[in-house]
Amino acid sequence: MTLVREAPTLGLGDIPRILRRHPKKSLLTFCSLMALSVAVLIFLPRTYESESLLFVRVGRESVTLDPTVTTGQVIALNESRESELNSILEVLKSRALMERVVDRLGPEAILLPPSEGGEPTKPNPFKEALSSVVGTVSGWLEPIGPISEREKAVQALGDNLAIYAKQKSNIISIAYKARSPRQAQQIVAAVVDEYLSEHQRIHATAGSYGFFVDQAKVFSDEVNKFQKKLAEAKNEMGLASLEGQRQLVEDKVKKISTEQLSAHTSFSASSARVASLEKLIAALPSRITSQEVDGMPNTAGDNMRQQLYALEIQEKELLSKYTEEHPLVIAARQKVREAKDIMDDQQDSRTYSTTAVNPSVQKLQVELMVEKAAADSWQARLTNLDHEATLAQEELKALNGHELELNDLGREAALAEANYRIYAEKLEQARIQQSLDEEHISNLNISQPATLVEKPVSPKKAIVLLAGFLLSCVGALSVAILAELNNRVLRTPLEVEDQLGIPVVVTLPANSRHTILMN
Repeated sequence: MTLVREAPTLGLGDIPRILRRHPKKSLLTFCSLMALSVAVLIFLPRTYESESLLFVRVGRESVTLDPTVTTGQVIALNESRESELNSILEVLKSRALMERVVDRLGPEAILLPPSEGGEPTKPNPFKEALSSVVGTVSGWLEPIGPISEREKAVQALGDNLAIYAKQKSNIISIAYKARSPRQAQQIVAAVVDEYLSEHQRIHATAGSYGFFVDQAKVFSDEVNKFQKKLAEAKNEMGLASLEGQRQLVEDKVKKISTEQLSAHTSFSASSARVASLEKLIAALPSRITSQEVDGMPNTAGDNMRQQLYALEIQEKELLSKYTEEHPLVIAARQKVREAKDIMDDQQDSRTYSTTAVNPSVQKLQVELMVEKAAADSWQARLTNLDHEATLAQEELKALNGHELELNDLGREAALAEANYRIYAEKLEQARIQQSLDEEHISNLNISQPATLVEKPVSPKKAIVLLAGFLLSCVGALSVAILAELNNRVLRTPLEVEDQLGIPVVVTLPANSRHTILMN
C-alpha cells in the first residue's frame, strides 16, 4: 500500500503557528528587507522642487483685437476664460518652448547633477552603480542610433516639468523637480521668462506697425492730392466755397424775384395812373375864360349898319333911275334885306372875354408827364431785372454744373481722409501694442517667482519606510509560508490523520527537541 501525501491546506489561523515554526527565517527576511528600504532611503538621490505661479488677468490680449484683424467685418466670438487658460497651458507644454529653454540654459544644466556651492559633488558608489544600470537599460530601450545631449535634455525637461491650472482660479502653476534647489529654481525661472516672451510674440502680428505706417503715408498723400485738385477746381471756377457761393446766388435770385414783383406792381400802378390822367385831361377843356367885360361897343355892328345905310342909298339911287323890276334894283333890295337880317342878329353892345390855358389841365399834364417818366423808369427797371434774373439763372445752372465735379472731388477727398483716419488710428494702436511689447506689458503677472525650497520632495521618508515595513512583513510571511509548504514533517495528530488517513491512538509529549519522555 502506497501512501500519497497531499499538500497541506493553510488558513489565516495557521499564520501564527507558521511564524512560530520558522521564526529565524521570517525575522531574517524582515530585517533584510527593512535594511534594504533604509539603504534605498539613504542612497536614493534627493529631488527638490521649485514652483512659480502665473496670474492670468483680463488684459488686452483677451478683450481687444490686433489692429490688422479689424480691417473688414468683425464677428463677435464668445471665448471663455477656460479656453484662454488651456491655450496658455498648451504653449507652456509645447516642445518649442522646451527647446528654447534648453538652448538658453544648455543641456548640461538640465542633465548633469549640479554642484553645491560651486564644487563637484562627492562620488557615491551606489548612485553610480544605479545610474550605470539605468543607463544600460535605457540604452536597450532607446531606438537604433545615438540621441544628442540636447534631445535628452528636452525629454528630461518635459518629463520633470509639471504645468497645470489651479481649479476655479486664474492661477497657472509651473513646477520642476531637480537634483538641487537652485537647479530647479533656475529651470523654472527660465521657463517662465521664455514663456513671457513667447506669449507676447504669439499675441502680436509681425509687421503690423510697418504695414500701418506705409498705409497711413499712402492715404495721407491721397488726401493731399485730392485736396489740391479740389482747390485748383475752385480757383478755376472762382469759388471760395460751394455752399457759400450757392447761398449767395440763391439770395441774389430771391432778391431779384422780390424786386421784379415790386417793379411789376409799381409799373402796373404807374400805367393805371397814366391812363387815369389821360382820361381826366381829355374830359377837361384845354382853355377857359379868364376875363369878361360887358357894354363894350359892337364895332362890327356899327360898320355893318353903315354898309346897310350905303346899300339903302344905292337902292334909292337905282329906283330913281330904274323901275322896281329892274335887276339892279332887285339885287340892291336883296343885299339890303340880307344886311338887315345880319343887323337883326347884332346887339348894340358886346361882352369882351379873355381866355387862358386851363390850370387844372396844365397840372394834370405835368403829373401825366411825371407819371409817364416813372412808368418808363419802371419799365427800364423791369427790363434790367429780367436781364439780371437771366444772368443769375445762368450762374445757378453753371454752379449746378460745377457741383457735380466738386462733389466727386469732395467725395474722393473725404473717402481718402476717412481711410487715412482709419489707418492713422490703427497705426496708433499698433504703436501702442509695440510699445507695450517692448516694455513686456501683458495680461500675465508672476504672482510667485520661482521658489528656492531646500527641503527635498522625494524620497518621502515616511512613505518609503512604511512601504519597506509592509514589504518586509509580506516578505517574512511569504518566506515562512514557503518554508512550511516545503516541510514534510508531520507534527500534529490532526496532520497525521489528514495526511495518512489513520487514527491517532497515542501522543507522546516532548520536553525538548531530541528527548521523548515515556510514561
